[in-house]
Amino acid sequence: MAVDKPDSTAGKPSAAEEKQSIELREEELQARKQRVQIGEVTLRKEVVTERREIEVPVVREEVFVERQRLPEPAPAPDAQIEEGEFRVTLWAEEVSVEKRAEVREEVGLGKRQIGDTEHVEGEVRREAARIERHGVDASAVDEPGSRHGT
Repeated sequence: MAVDKPDSTAGKPSAAEEKQSIELREEELQARKQRVQIGEVTLRKEVVTERREIEVPVVREEVFVERQRLPEPAPAPDAQIEEGEFRVTLWAEEVSVEKRAEVREEVGLGKRQIGDTEHVEGEVRREAARIERHGVDASAVDEPGSRHGT
């Protein structure tokens, strides 16, 4: 009578069917942007006082006295010797200064967006597979990129 040997592979998948895997993760840099205030510009007008001078041509009258000696004295038959006067009105231009405001300049502020690129860097981590062999010949493990695999 023959004794059956128990099949040690019974109920187990064959080596060609057995597969286990591990996931490898890797970090990557992701940039986020947020608006932040970087400054402020104020446009203000102030009153500045300065001295200005202008030349204004003016006219004035002046009196001059003119005496003429007569070549021959002239008779004055009914003339009486008495006091008298004669007036001459003098006129002059007087300068008065007035001020008036005029718009001479207009100043405005605006803003525009300017595109730029910033270089950022950081350290990232990744998981790497490491195969440890314990009692297994190196030729029995087929690693991609290894000199033992086909």
